[in-house]
Amino acid sequence: MLIYSSLLTGTIDLTFKLIANSDVLTVLTSQTGTNYSVTVAALYMLMMVLVLDFVSFFIHMLQHRIPFLWEFHKVHHSAEVMHPLTNYREHPVDNIVYALTNGTTAGIFMGLSYALLGYLPSMPVLLGVPILIFMFNLLGYNLRHSHIWLRWPGKLAMVFGSPAHHQIHHSCHPDHIDKNFAFVFPIWDVLFKTYEVPQTNKDVHFGISRTKPNIYTSCMGLYLLPFKFAFKPVLRCLKPAPNKATDKKTGDSH
Repeated sequence: MLIYSSLLTGTIDLTFKLIANSDVLTVLTSQTGTNYSVTVAALYMLMMVLVLDFVSFFIHMLQHRIPFLWEFHKVHHSAEVMHPLTNYREHPVDNIVYALTNGTTAGIFMGLSYALLGYLPSMPVLLGVPILIFMFNLLGYNLRHSHIWLRWPGKLAMVFGSPAHHQIHHSCHPDHIDKNFAFVFPIWDVLFKTYEVPQTNKDVHFGISRTKPNIYTSCMGLYLLPFKFAFKPVLRCLKPAPNKATDKKTGDSH
Protein backbone atom coordinates (compact mmCIF):
# COMPACT_ATOMS: atom_id res chain seq x y z
CA MET A 1 0.00 0.00 0.00
CA LEU A 2 2.92 2.34 0.73
CA ILE A 3 4.34 1.81 -2.77
CA TYR A 4 0.87 2.24 -4.30
CA SER A 5 0.17 5.47 -2.38
CA SER A 6 3.58 6.94 -3.19
CA LEU A 7 3.31 6.10 -6.88
CA LEU A 8 -0.28 7.37 -7.04
CA THR A 9 0.45 10.75 -5.43
CA GLY A 10 3.66 11.14 -7.42
CA THR A 11 1.85 10.48 -10.71
CA ILE A 12 -0.94 12.90 -9.78
CA ASP A 13 1.55 15.65 -8.93
CA LEU A 14 3.66 15.10 -12.06
CA THR A 15 0.65 15.10 -14.40
CA PHE A 16 -0.89 18.12 -12.67
CA LYS A 17 2.40 20.01 -12.93
CA LEU A 18 2.60 19.40 -16.69
CA ILE A 19 -0.79 21.09 -17.13
CA ALA A 20 -0.86 23.73 -14.36
CA ASN A 21 2.89 24.47 -14.21
CA SER A 22 2.71 24.13 -10.43
CA ASP A 23 2.52 21.31 -7.94
CA VAL A 24 -0.70 20.34 -6.16
CA LEU A 25 0.56 21.11 -2.64
CA THR A 26 1.62 24.64 -3.58
CA VAL A 27 -1.77 25.36 -5.15
CA LEU A 28 -3.74 23.97 -2.20
CA THR A 29 -1.54 25.83 0.33
CA SER A 30 -2.07 29.14 -1.48
CA GLN A 31 -5.83 28.63 -1.26
CA THR A 32 -5.91 28.00 2.51
CA GLY A 33 -8.57 30.11 4.22
CA THR A 34 -10.32 31.02 0.97
CA ASN A 35 -14.00 30.18 0.62
CA TYR A 36 -15.27 28.90 -2.70
CA SER A 37 -18.65 27.75 -4.00
CA VAL A 38 -19.97 24.64 -2.24
CA THR A 39 -21.92 23.76 -5.38
CA VAL A 40 -18.78 23.82 -7.50
CA ALA A 41 -16.96 21.69 -4.91
CA ALA A 42 -19.78 19.12 -4.89
CA LEU A 43 -19.90 18.96 -8.70
CA TYR A 44 -16.12 18.69 -8.81
CA MET A 45 -16.25 15.74 -6.41
CA LEU A 46 -19.00 14.00 -8.38
CA MET A 47 -17.23 14.45 -11.72
CA MET A 48 -13.89 13.32 -10.27
CA VAL A 49 -15.45 10.13 -8.89
CA LEU A 50 -17.30 9.44 -12.16
CA VAL A 51 -14.19 9.88 -14.30
CA LEU A 52 -11.94 7.83 -12.02
CA ASP A 53 -14.57 5.11 -11.69
CA PHE A 54 -14.90 4.79 -15.46
CA VAL A 55 -11.14 4.60 -15.95
CA SER A 56 -10.87 2.00 -13.16
CA PHE A 57 -13.70 0.03 -14.77
CA PHE A 58 -11.99 0.07 -18.16
CA ILE A 59 -8.57 -0.91 -16.77
CA HIS A 60 -10.23 -3.66 -14.74
CA MET A 61 -11.87 -5.01 -17.88
CA LEU A 62 -8.52 -5.01 -19.68
CA GLN A 63 -6.96 -6.91 -16.77
CA HIS A 64 -9.38 -9.73 -17.50
CA ARG A 65 -9.14 -9.64 -21.29
CA ILE A 66 -5.42 -9.15 -21.87
CA PRO A 67 -3.65 -12.41 -20.95
CA PHE A 68 -0.46 -10.68 -19.74
CA LEU A 69 -2.38 -8.47 -17.28
CA TRP A 70 -4.68 -11.32 -16.24
CA GLU A 71 -1.78 -13.38 -14.93
CA PHE A 72 -1.11 -10.69 -12.32
CA HIS A 73 -4.75 -9.85 -11.60
CA LYS A 74 -5.47 -13.56 -11.18
CA VAL A 75 -3.80 -13.37 -7.75
CA HIS A 76 -6.70 -11.32 -6.44
CA HIS A 77 -9.23 -13.78 -7.84
CA SER A 78 -7.45 -16.81 -6.39
CA ALA A 79 -9.07 -16.18 -2.99
CA GLU A 80 -11.63 -18.90 -2.30
CA VAL A 81 -12.73 -17.44 1.05
CA MET A 82 -13.75 -13.79 1.03
CA HIS A 83 -13.09 -11.35 3.87
CA PRO A 84 -12.10 -7.65 4.10
CA LEU A 85 -8.38 -8.45 3.82
CA THR A 86 -9.02 -10.01 0.40
CA ASN A 87 -9.05 -6.43 -0.84
CA TYR A 88 -5.28 -6.37 -0.25
CA ARG A 89 -4.58 -9.74 -1.85
CA GLU A 90 -3.10 -8.12 -4.94
CA HIS A 91 0.07 -8.44 -6.95
CA PRO A 92 2.38 -5.37 -6.97
CA VAL A 93 2.11 -5.20 -10.76
CA ASP A 94 -1.65 -4.84 -10.37
CA ASN A 95 -1.11 -1.97 -7.94
CA ILE A 96 1.36 -0.27 -10.28
CA VAL A 97 -1.14 -0.44 -13.17
CA TYR A 98 -3.89 1.16 -11.06
CA ALA A 99 -1.56 3.78 -9.53
CA LEU A 100 -0.26 4.94 -12.90
CA THR A 101 -3.63 5.01 -14.68
CA ASN A 102 -5.65 6.52 -11.82
CA GLY A 103 -2.84 8.92 -10.91
CA THR A 104 -2.55 10.15 -14.49
CA THR A 105 -6.34 10.49 -14.81
CA ALA A 106 -6.67 12.38 -11.51
CA GLY A 107 -3.74 14.66 -12.37
CA ILE A 108 -5.22 15.53 -15.77
CA PHE A 109 -8.68 16.13 -14.29
CA MET A 110 -7.30 18.34 -11.51
CA GLY A 111 -5.01 20.21 -13.89
CA LEU A 112 -7.80 20.95 -16.35
CA SER A 113 -10.12 22.01 -13.50
CA TYR A 114 -7.45 24.40 -12.22
CA ALA A 115 -6.87 25.82 -15.70
CA LEU A 116 -10.62 26.31 -16.22
CA LEU A 117 -11.59 27.68 -12.80
CA GLY A 118 -8.39 29.40 -11.75
CA TYR A 119 -8.40 27.45 -8.49
CA LEU A 120 -8.60 23.87 -7.30
CA PRO A 121 -11.93 23.04 -5.59
CA SER A 122 -11.72 21.25 -2.26
CA MET A 123 -13.97 18.20 -2.17
CA PRO A 124 -16.40 17.96 0.78
CA VAL A 125 -14.87 15.43 3.18
CA LEU A 126 -15.95 13.47 6.24
CA LEU A 127 -13.21 12.11 8.48
CA GLY A 128 -10.69 12.92 5.78
CA VAL A 129 -12.55 10.96 3.06
CA PRO A 130 -14.57 12.53 0.19
CA ILE A 131 -18.13 12.42 1.50
CA LEU A 132 -19.47 10.57 -1.57
CA ILE A 133 -16.98 7.73 -1.08
CA PHE A 134 -17.52 7.75 2.71
CA MET A 135 -21.29 7.33 2.35
CA PHE A 136 -20.85 4.73 -0.39
CA ASN A 137 -18.64 2.57 1.84
CA LEU A 138 -20.88 3.18 4.86
CA LEU A 139 -23.84 1.76 2.93
CA GLY A 140 -22.24 -1.64 2.72
CA TYR A 141 -19.66 -1.56 -0.05
CA ASN A 142 -16.96 -2.58 2.44
CA LEU A 143 -18.75 -5.95 2.50
CA ARG A 144 -17.95 -6.61 -1.18
CA HIS A 145 -15.14 -8.95 -0.11
CA SER A 146 -17.25 -11.07 2.21
CA HIS A 147 -19.85 -13.84 2.16
CA ILE A 148 -22.63 -11.44 3.16
CA TRP A 149 -25.04 -11.21 0.23
CA LEU A 150 -26.43 -7.69 0.02
CA ARG A 151 -28.18 -6.66 -3.18
CA TRP A 152 -29.89 -3.32 -3.76
CA PRO A 153 -33.53 -3.61 -4.90
CA GLY A 154 -34.71 -3.12 -8.47
CA LYS A 155 -32.93 -0.77 -10.85
CA LEU A 156 -30.94 0.73 -7.97
CA ALA A 157 -28.60 -2.28 -8.26
CA MET A 158 -27.62 -1.02 -11.74
CA VAL A 159 -26.74 2.45 -10.48
CA PHE A 160 -24.85 1.96 -7.21
CA GLY A 161 -22.44 -0.84 -6.51
CA SER A 162 -23.45 -3.38 -3.89
CA PRO A 163 -21.57 -6.23 -2.17
CA ALA A 164 -23.55 -8.66 -4.37
CA HIS A 165 -22.36 -6.92 -7.53
CA HIS A 166 -18.69 -7.48 -6.67
CA GLN A 167 -19.19 -10.95 -5.22
CA ILE A 168 -20.57 -12.08 -8.58
CA HIS A 169 -17.39 -10.72 -10.16
CA HIS A 170 -15.34 -13.03 -7.91
CA SER A 171 -17.46 -16.08 -8.72
CA CYS A 172 -16.14 -18.73 -11.14
CA HIS A 173 -19.60 -19.91 -12.17
CA PRO A 174 -19.78 -19.80 -16.02
CA ASP A 175 -22.53 -17.17 -15.92
CA HIS A 176 -20.43 -14.92 -13.69
CA ILE A 177 -17.01 -15.01 -15.38
CA ASP A 178 -15.87 -11.64 -16.78
CA LYS A 179 -18.86 -9.82 -15.33
CA ASN A 180 -19.20 -6.72 -13.13
CA PHE A 181 -15.96 -4.81 -13.65
CA ALA A 182 -17.27 -1.55 -12.18
CA PHE A 183 -16.42 -0.40 -8.66
CA VAL A 184 -18.77 2.44 -7.68
CA PHE A 185 -21.26 2.77 -10.54
CA PRO A 186 -22.44 -0.48 -12.23
CA ILE A 187 -23.91 1.64 -15.00
CA TRP A 188 -20.60 1.10 -16.85
CA ASP A 189 -21.29 -2.65 -16.80
CA VAL A 190 -24.79 -2.04 -18.09
CA LEU A 191 -23.47 0.06 -20.98
CA PHE A 192 -20.73 -2.44 -21.88
CA LYS A 193 -23.06 -5.46 -21.42
CA THR A 194 -21.00 -6.97 -18.60
CA TYR A 195 -23.65 -6.54 -15.88
CA GLU A 196 -24.86 -9.61 -13.99
CA VAL A 197 -26.52 -9.50 -10.57
CA PRO A 198 -28.99 -12.37 -9.94
CA GLN A 199 -31.55 -12.29 -7.16
CA THR A 200 -29.72 -14.86 -5.03
CA ASN A 201 -26.17 -16.10 -4.49
CA LYS A 202 -26.99 -19.81 -4.89
CA ASP A 203 -24.54 -20.21 -7.82
CA VAL A 204 -21.74 -18.09 -6.37
CA HIS A 205 -18.45 -19.93 -5.89
CA PHE A 206 -15.35 -17.88 -5.16
CA GLY A 207 -12.01 -18.60 -6.81
CA ILE A 208 -10.52 -19.08 -10.26
CA SER A 209 -11.92 -22.53 -11.02
CA ARG A 210 -14.03 -25.26 -9.46
CA THR A 211 -12.28 -28.03 -11.40
CA LYS A 212 -8.60 -27.05 -11.24
CA PRO A 213 -6.58 -26.89 -7.99
CA ASN A 214 -5.60 -23.48 -6.67
CA ILE A 215 -1.83 -23.07 -7.09
CA TYR A 216 -1.71 -19.65 -5.42
CA THR A 217 -1.44 -20.96 -1.88
CA SER A 218 1.91 -19.53 -0.74
CA CYS A 219 3.37 -16.05 -0.51
CA MET A 220 6.17 -16.96 -2.95
CA GLY A 221 3.61 -18.38 -5.37
CA LEU A 222 1.47 -15.27 -5.23
CA TYR A 223 4.42 -13.04 -6.10
CA LEU A 224 6.48 -15.18 -8.49
CA LEU A 225 4.10 -17.44 -10.43
CA PRO A 226 2.42 -14.52 -12.28
CA PHE A 227 5.79 -13.52 -13.77
CA LYS A 228 6.40 -17.09 -14.91
CA PHE A 229 3.03 -17.42 -16.63
CA ALA A 230 2.91 -13.85 -18.00
CA PHE A 231 6.30 -14.03 -19.70
CA LYS A 232 6.06 -17.66 -20.85
CA PRO A 233 4.41 -16.75 -24.22
CA VAL A 234 6.97 -13.96 -24.71
CA LEU A 235 9.90 -16.31 -24.10
CA ARG A 236 8.31 -18.87 -26.40
CA CYS A 237 8.21 -16.28 -29.20
CA LEU A 238 11.83 -15.30 -28.60
CA LYS A 239 13.01 -18.91 -28.71
CA PRO A 240 14.75 -19.55 -32.07
CA ALA A 241 12.88 -21.87 -34.42
CA PRO A 242 14.57 -25.20 -35.25
CA ASN A 243 16.64 -25.15 -38.43
CA LYS A 244 14.88 -27.59 -40.76
CA ALA A 245 17.82 -27.77 -43.15
CA THR A 246 20.17 -28.70 -40.31
CA ASP A 247 17.69 -31.24 -38.95
CA LYS A 248 17.38 -32.88 -42.38
CA LYS A 249 21.12 -33.00 -42.86
CA THR A 250 21.59 -34.49 -39.38
CA GLY A 251 18.92 -37.08 -40.10
CA ASP A 252 20.53 -38.06 -43.43
CA SER A 253 23.92 -38.59 -41.76
CA HIS A 254 22.50 -41.52 -39.82
